[in-house]
Formats: sequence, C-alpha cells, structure tokens
Amino acid sequence: MKFLILTLTAVLCLSSAFAQAKRDDRKGAPQSASAQKSNEGILWGETFADYSYAAQTEDAAQKGNNAFSIRRIYLGYEQDVSEQFSARILLEGDNGDTTSSGAMTFYIDQAYIQWKELVPLSSIYFGLSTTPSMTLGEKIWGYRSLKEVFLVSTGLMSINDMGAGIRGKFVSDGSIGYALMVGNGRGVKFENDRFKKIYGEFYFTPLKNGVMEVYSDFENGADSQWKLSGKALLGYQVPSVSAGVEGFYKTVHNGVFNSVTPADSNLLGGSAYMSFQIVENFRGVLRSDYYDANASEKTLGLRQIISLAGLDYSPAQDVHLIPNVLYTHRMYKVSPAPGPALVDDVTIRLTFAYSFSARIQ
Repeated sequence: MKFLILTLTAVLCLSSAFAQAKRDDRKGAPQSASAQKSNEGILWGETFADYSYAAQTEDAAQKGNNAFSIRRIYLGYEQDVSEQFSARILLEGDNGDTTSSGAMTFYIDQAYIQWKELVPLSSIYFGLSTTPSMTLGEKIWGYRSLKEVFLVSTGLMSINDMGAGIRGKFVSDGSIGYALMVGNGRGVKFENDRFKKIYGEFYFTPLKNGVMEVYSDFENGADSQWKLSGKALLGYQVPSVSAGVEGFYKTVHNGVFNSVTPADSNLLGGSAYMSFQIVENFRGVLRSDYYDANASEKTLGLRQIISLAGLDYSPAQDVHLIPNVLYTHRMYKVSPAPGPALVDDVTIRLTFAYSFSARIQ
C-alpha cells in the first residue's frame, strides 16, 4: 500500500509539472471562452418500472404474487466547471432501499469531480465514482432496465466506490485504454476500517466494433484476510447487434464475503448476452448467467443458471416497453440429489423504461 501511495504521488507530481509547463507555454495568449466557468449543465433522469407476476417460485407462499412497482430511479446533474474540470452528482432510489414506513428513499450514488488532461489522454477522478469494473459491460449489455450486469446483480461488487482514480487512453484514437482506482471498497457506504481496495482495467479493440477487456481488483483486511477478483470480457457492438461474454472469479481468503458465502471460497461465474434489431422499433434481448458460490466445494451447495428473454418496443426515443421473462434454475452439484427437489423460479414482467435530459442554466 505504501508503494502504491508513493507511486500515485509521483504520478501526480509529474502530471502537475507537465500541466504547469503547458500553462507556461500559453502565458500571454488570449484566453478562449471555453476556459471560463460555464453556467450551463445537463439535468437528466431515468426510471425503470414493472408489472411483475411470480408464475413459479421456490417459496410456494410467494407463487402468484404480483405488483406494480418502480424498481429504480436516477436523477443526475453534470456540468463543465471549466475547460479542465467537470463535476457530476447522481441520486438513486430503488425498491431495495426504503424508509421505515416502506416508501422508496434516495441516496447519493455518485458525486465526483473530474480533472481532464492532467495526465495526457487521461482524466483523474476524485469522489464517489464508477469503478473500472463495470463501464464496458454496462455499455455492451445496454439493458440495466431489465437486469444489472452479472457482478452487480449477484451482489459480488458495487458499481460505485469512494476514492481516487485515473481513466485514459494509450493512443489518441481510444483503441487501447486503461483505468486505475484506489477506493474504500464499501460502495456508497462510509469507510469503516483502514484498508483499501485497488482496481485495475485494461482494454483494447482488435476489431473496429469489437473490444477485449481484462480487469482485476484486490482488497486486504485484518488478520491476513484478502479478496482477489478478476474478469475477462469480449464484446461486439454495432447499431443492429450488441453482444458480450464475460467470465468472472473471486477468491476469498480467511474471511466471509457475504452472509451466504463460506470462508476460503472460490466464486465462479459467467454471463452471455445479446440484443438485436428485429424490425424498426423492436429489438430482441437475450441473456444467461451462470453462478457457483464456491467452486472449491465439489459436493455441497448449488449452482444457478439465470436466464432472461425480452422484446423491446420503443415507440419513441428513450421510451421502452419491454415484456420479459426471468427464469432461475438451481442444481445440486452431485447426483443423485442430496436434498429435496428444487423448484425453479419464473417471473413474468412488463417493464417500462424511460429517460430524459435537458440543458439548463
């Protein structure tokens, strides 16, 4: 950790010297209008709402339950503070976070400032921002309105964290890039220990519309506990078709990652997804996830396959009506089954998603 801090300090010092040199070169030159503080910003929002019906459930008492609900709401504002700086704040409300009376509540999902070109072809972030783990997967999947990307939907990782990071390109055309970040490892929650989480990502585009990504993070803890994660992604995206495949692992040493994962475990998972144009205003959406909470255990525990199929009808830009089906299949790791017969979950939904944006002053 000391080496990491010293390295980041050296990078910032060199970057500051580089930025100062550029400023010195511009001394005496007239300042452009873009260098002045902007009073304009973009206000935007997004809402995901469902009617859902539990056609089949593992818990027989839940079968037949149905409801209208708002699953998630985003409200964000971003502004170019100057030529070099921009800022963003994002509020989120979802049906998993409620007040004591059961009403949906909002919390701060992102709040960061971005320093552009302090390092050539790169931007430095400070605050509560997106981690390097999700950006590409979210873009290629494109249907957070139906389900979050695999790592988030399984609770293995938070899409945001409080910390400092850098995102940039190795070449000007953006075909090769990277991201590094040091964060608390607590997502949107406050830090509660002295340990930090280190994130790293590298990507390149071997094809014009294709991308390959490798990602890893490391988090240490008390009493020699640590967690190491890794991910590989292959993606392809054109207007008519978007497709991606991700593989993921997480090793947890001498600690419990969450309430259902045993200590010293090796979590494995993967996700394959695709959306494709059928005719004008209609797209098909398919996805399947595989998850083993502890691949080191060969006889105990379950494996899961979670599948989704939907039809996206977009009667207007940024308005989507998506009938879809979620199917969860659970399997024992050994045969014959060591326990009672497992019941699959089938949920039928009609999802309504819409977004807006406006430039305000």
